[in-house]
Amino acid sequence: MKDQTNPSINTSYKEIKIGKTLYRVTSVFTGEKDLGETLEQRELLDRLAALAREKGWKALRLDVLEDNVPAQRLYRRAGFVYIETKEIWYESTGLANFLLYEYAV
Repeated sequence: MKDQTNPSINTSYKEIKIGKTLYRVTSVFTGEKDLGETLEQRELLDRLAALAREKGWKALRLDVLEDNVPAQRLYRRAGFVYIETKEIWYESTGLANFLLYEYAV
C-alpha cells in the first residue's frame, strides 16, 4: 500500500484472521511508562511467532526507533536479529532512523 502522505514510501500490513476476528498488524507500541520489557509484550511476540509458524511464514520483520533501547533489548531476547538501520518516514515520527530486525520462523 502506498503511503498517501509520502508516496515514495511503501507501507504494508498483514491481515490475520483468528476465529471470527480479523487482525491487521501494522505497529505495536506501548506508552512511555511501559518501555521496559513486560510479560505481555513478550507473550505477544511469542504468539506472533507461533502464528507465523502455523501459517508457514518464513520470517517476521519489524522496525524500531534507534533510541528505543528497551524495545531493541526485548526483540533481541525474543530471537529477532538486527539487519540494518534505515531512514524511514512515518506520520507519527517524520523522517527518522529505524533499526530493522528479523525473526526466522
